Amino acid sequence: MTLRLRVVLFTLAILLPAVGGGAWVVASNVARERVAIDTRLRETTHALSLVVDRELERRAAVLQVLAASPQAQDLDLVSFCRLARASQSGTRGSIVLRDIEHQYLNTLLPDCLVPQGSSSLAAPGFTDSGLILSDLFTGSVTGEPLTALVAPMIAKGKLYNVALAIRSEELQQMLIDQNLSAGWTAAVVNKQGRVVARRPDPRRWVGTLVDIQAREQMRRSPEGTFQAKGPDKRDTQVYFSSSSRFGMTFFVAVPYSVVLGNLTRSTLEVSLGALLLLGGGISLWAGRRAGRPIEALQAAAVDLEAGRIVDVPMTGVAELDQVGVALMRASERIRASNQAMERRVTEVVAEMGATQARLVQSQKLEVIGRLTGGLAHDFNNLLQTLSTGLHVLEQLVEDARARPLIDAGLRAVNRASRLVQQLLSFGRHASLTRQPMDFRNQLLSMEPLLVKALPPTIVLHLELAPDLWPMDTDPSQLEVALLNLIFNSRDALEQGGVITISARNEVHPDGDRVRIEVRDTGPGIAPEILSQIFDPFFTTKPVGRGTGLGLAQVQAFARESGGTASARSDARAGTTITLSLPRSLRPVPQEDSASVPAVLSRPCRLLFVEDDVMIAEVVSSALTGAGFSVVHARSGDQALDILRSGSKFDAVFSDVVIPGVVNGLELARILALEFPRVPVLLASGYAGEAGGQSPTTRNVLSKPYSVQAVIRALVEALGRHE
Repeated sequence: MTLRLRVVLFTLAILLPAVGGGAWVVASNVARERVAIDTRLRETTHALSLVVDRELERRAAVLQVLAASPQAQDLDLVSFCRLARASQSGTRGSIVLRDIEHQYLNTLLPDCLVPQGSSSLAAPGFTDSGLILSDLFTGSVTGEPLTALVAPMIAKGKLYNVALAIRSEELQQMLIDQNLSAGWTAAVVNKQGRVVARRPDPRRWVGTLVDIQAREQMRRSPEGTFQAKGPDKRDTQVYFSSSSRFGMTFFVAVPYSVVLGNLTRSTLEVSLGALLLLGGGISLWAGRRAGRPIEALQAAAVDLEAGRIVDVPMTGVAELDQVGVALMRASERIRASNQAMERRVTEVVAEMGATQARLVQSQKLEVIGRLTGGLAHDFNNLLQTLSTGLHVLEQLVEDARARPLIDAGLRAVNRASRLVQQLLSFGRHASLTRQPMDFRNQLLSMEPLLVKALPPTIVLHLELAPDLWPMDTDPSQLEVALLNLIFNSRDALEQGGVITISARNEVHPDGDRVRIEVRDTGPGIAPEILSQIFDPFFTTKPVGRGTGLGLAQVQAFARESGGTASARSDARAGTTITLSLPRSLRPVPQEDSASVPAVLSRPCRLLFVEDDVMIAEVVSSALTGAGFSVVHARSGDQALDILRSGSKFDAVFSDVVIPGVVNGLELARILALEFPRVPVLLASGYAGEAGGQSPTTRNVLSKPYSVQAVIRALVEALGRHE
């Protein structure tokens, strides 16, 4: 056989399997691509259906609440207008009140009221039997295509409809948010077969009927897939899914050109691979004989690297045989060294395993702590805006019906504030103001909370020593810790039982302490998890009933107070949580007139430094109403420029965290040097901000603060500087 024939046969032996394998890979890729596209079509359609249905459900709930509201039942159109506009926050639609003949209210009008005798504005269909979703119609005020949720309402014996209009552009935005791949098409179609939103080209298609094939598919089945021609006459694969609640149908389509494009790319890749394989095969054939001795040494080197004993066959080449012998001797020495090293490494790994696990856990908790501290700071700013606004409303609103809503809002803010305090305690950013306090007085002030927290099936016992020492701790943080413990005991006593709060004096080698115990008669805690109950986010409660931060807050509070927290549990005796807090040698301050509103004795010009616009607007309004003349600065740098320009101020009120080179603490220190007669009041979201306090920053309010707390602190600061 000639050399040329050998080369031809060798080339065919390489090329033919490569081509066959490439064809199989291409076919497999096409099949997988089709399955993947079908799966993505189905998942994208279901996701779109879920997003739109959830938004419609949310708006339907708002509509039904409006229809049942006292303002609607009394046909108080002015109050109903305010309520309707408030319920539309975050949306761009409108709300209409009408009967079968006339429209009485439309929130798109300046005062909502439709003039009597005017031509009826465009409105959706009328219903007397339940919630409906209207066909697409054109709004008379906006001139845009709208779809409306319509609910019936009986008021003063007459049938009315309340309609909530939804702009097509809002549904269009939901399609945009799906981030469809290039070339994909999505559409939302109502039960009349009319397009209410489409991507792309919404202006062209919104309001048109889908083709007969699509309507027939909608009629046959609530979901499925079919092939169709697109507007550009290209073949497409379409998946649709219909909503049984609102009758909407959601279509997502992909052109076959996407699949063919992937097929072309796969074919090119396989062809290139086959050519490379052919060239490599010829090179391999040409160098095989010359490289055999080198390959033997290469294999020996691999064995040596892997720690195996090397066995190099003799090749007859003196130089190569000498290298082979050297490799065999080196492999024996390396193997012995590796065995000794493996034994030592095993010992070291066993010793460091536990240490490394503890280090990783500590680092995780540290990162989570910093994250929770930052989130709690931002959340405190939001709570501050809500709290101040509600306090201002409480003073301005005279309508008795609004009072329960304002009170409920304030209670919600206080509850959120307590949760933020738990987060701050876990992240070790809680603001702890230690002061002498009487535990008995603290329990007395908590009595309304305890009565509401415990059901009738649970009995609360108190066992307090008559000569109980005062404690040195933060009363508000102690209240949060006690509530956390009582809530945990309450949840453990599902069938009822007894919760006992006891307190007694305790002589301790490191200083006298007050020992507080909260114990219950519940089933107890399993011994294997008792050591974990103080870990952040650890909870045995079902999903949705516990955050895992309650006992973490208790332990963080005890440590920050200079004390300890511990637990013991028994299946027969229940669970006992013990707080050991330091005794205070200072007298407990008497009750003062903190509940009496502070009043300015003279006009006061105040420089208010706050970068959060919402807080600045609300607090400035409240302080102005209290008699202050307020000038607002958004940064410490701007505040210094105002002061140094010669403007006179009686006091400065600043947040600690503000943008610019100068923060709140640095601003206070500069003012103490340049304007020593101007008192400075600071506000802090968490204690980490004011960690470097100096005598010039004597007053630091914790967020969220009340307006009265700010006024009182400013009046006291002004009094000290007179």
